[in-house]
Amino acid sequence: MSSSLFSQEITINQLNTLIENNQPYEYFSRFQNIKLEMKSSKWRELNLRAAMLLSNEISRDEVMSSTELRYLISLLSKHSVLRSDEFLRAQWVRVLSLKQRFQSTNDQSLFFHQLKNLDLSKTQIADIYLALMTNHSKKYINFDFWPLLEPLFTHKLSEFYCHKDPLRKMIWAKALSISVSESRKDATFWLKNAIHPDCAIKIRNFYTARYIKLAASEQSLVKSIITIHQLKKNEISKIDHVTYLLGSPVHSEQFNQSWAMIRELGRQPKLKQKILDEFSKLATLPDKLFQTALTNKSHARTLKHLNEYFPEYIQLYTKKCLAFLSDENGYGNPTPSCFELFQFSKEHRMLPKVLHNKFKQKSRL
Repeated sequence: MSSSLFSQEITINQLNTLIENNQPYEYFSRFQNIKLEMKSSKWRELNLRAAMLLSNEISRDEVMSSTELRYLISLLSKHSVLRSDEFLRAQWVRVLSLKQRFQSTNDQSLFFHQLKNLDLSKTQIADIYLALMTNHSKKYINFDFWPLLEPLFTHKLSEFYCHKDPLRKMIWAKALSISVSESRKDATFWLKNAIHPDCAIKIRNFYTARYIKLAASEQSLVKSIITIHQLKKNEISKIDHVTYLLGSPVHSEQFNQSWAMIRELGRQPKLKQKILDEFSKLATLPDKLFQTALTNKSHARTLKHLNEYFPEYIQLYTKKCLAFLSDENGYGNPTPSCFELFQFSKEHRMLPKVLHNKFKQKSRL
């Protein structure tokens, strides 16, 4: 198609035809050539569909070519509308997370240096980093991801990421370096401001359990984190309690505290909503309990206890599960243990029958 045609105005119907004909590259060559008044919700919906086609096209091969990488970076840099929409950004995260292998080290460097220009959210950058470190850590050992991830570490959402091995190691290495190389005053200031208290709890818990085996400098750092953030054993956030019970809880002091907190939470609707709002931001909801409850009687009682006093979480989980099953092109399952939850509910009559019918219909069981 000639370049002169690319500059001509195009209609919604013509853009839709390009999508139906599986032509994402031509779509993005022309999608801005539409009248301003036509840039409606329908146009944004078409942009998302085209993005999904493009990401599928690029993801076919195991290795992302230099041409594909440069095209994608150019496209996102040129058109802010393709970066501002949360669902569109999810598509770019999908393709970038899957395509961690490039043809050359130059491409790796280009990819790294362009990450900060893509307006990705804190958690999206973290998800890409985790994918890189899981599969190709040696290739990115010399790249400094700290400036990209620092906004996450100071945010409350960090508590859902700080315990993950690559991120925990990054925080620990940075904190250890600061505590050794800087003055006590500067190190104290950094530890207080660079790590959110909820993230500090995760770091503290991990290294306190290994305290005896730590070097003297690391033991000192653990003490500093505890002192600076005024962390005590009973100072666990409400979200921590819920997350703990949704994992594989064992009978302990924390289990008893979490069990009691859930009962108290049943009388605090406003607090429950705040906690739900935080959980709803996660790409994947905590749910290991739903798997273990099928065979572990203690975990089954815990799940029933959670459902009795905090049914809103179960409702959020099933809602996201059914929404994911309704979208054939959905990216990233936010509820990996949904089948197990419905299986448990079937055996213990926990969820309404109408939800079971919807799940059965959508999952085609």
